[in-house]
Amino acid sequence: MKTFIFKILIFLAAHGVLFLSVEQLITYRLKNGYRATSQNDWHDLKNHNSEIVFIGASKIFFEVDPFAVTRKFGVKAEVISQDGQTIDVLWYKFLQYVSVNTKPKEIYVLCDPFFVGMRQDLFGFDSYRSYFFMDRFDVPYLKKKQGYESYYKYIPLLAVGKQSLRFIVNYQIANTYEKTRGYEPQDLTWIGDWKHPPQRFNFELNGINYIDSFSSYCRKNNIECYFIYLPESPPSYKVMSHYRAFYDSIATRNINFRNYNDTALYNDSTIFFNHMHLNRKGSEVFMNQLLNDTSVFREFRHR
Repeated sequence: MKTFIFKILIFLAAHGVLFLSVEQLITYRLKNGYRATSQNDWHDLKNHNSEIVFIGASKIFFEVDPFAVTRKFGVKAEVISQDGQTIDVLWYKFLQYVSVNTKPKEIYVLCDPFFVGMRQDLFGFDSYRSYFFMDRFDVPYLKKKQGYESYYKYIPLLAVGKQSLRFIVNYQIANTYEKTRGYEPQDLTWIGDWKHPPQRFNFELNGINYIDSFSSYCRKNNIECYFIYLPESPPSYKVMSHYRAFYDSIATRNINFRNYNDTALYNDSTIFFNHMHLNRKGSEVFMNQLLNDTSVFREFRHR
């Protein structure tokens, strides 16, 4: 039924019938904080004012529990993420965050070869595509990615895509910011060959300079900045540990880099659901390791 309605809406939009009403409705929904997906939140980051912010892609929002941080240190924490995207996109999302909030005391930025190798396409497009229509949100950097079309600015149902129906019927996602603070643990079990991770491609560390962007911003604004390499399966990490270009690039920078790949602690397929991601049980193992690492959360350990 929804597919049928969506096809009708596209037909009407193409003939100009619903252009104004849909544009007004989507704009109204966005102005009132509506989210079509949990990470469709660039327009709705204001007044969070977290003292600790974690920044990254899926490994961050699957594995980092901001509520555990709050319980431990009594301060507000949250996750800013974009599924499947890389450090360049999260740099611009972070800039949007600090433009509408008090600046955090500490930030934790995902730092592994996947994340600092910039994507060139609009992966995870549904989580930000509604911003392109009528340039209602300033995301010029995203327009440079492969997959952007100039006509997104003028045809709402093509710009917003299948999310249009959610805007029109006022569908509300269950995982709101208040409930999750960006944390989305996965109740999944291991699938795959534990001893033989998939072949890796050759990484281009074309996003490495964004590490410098985060570092420079934090120095200027008195923010403690940590770069964290979250756990992956030991067989996968063994492959990645030979990727010298990444470690050499990190070594040349004066940054707080923490690598949480303890191969003994994580040598257990029951805490992963694939080679790159911990499940809920694994998230609890990682959070215990992170919270008990006395080299991090230094702003809050002696309050």
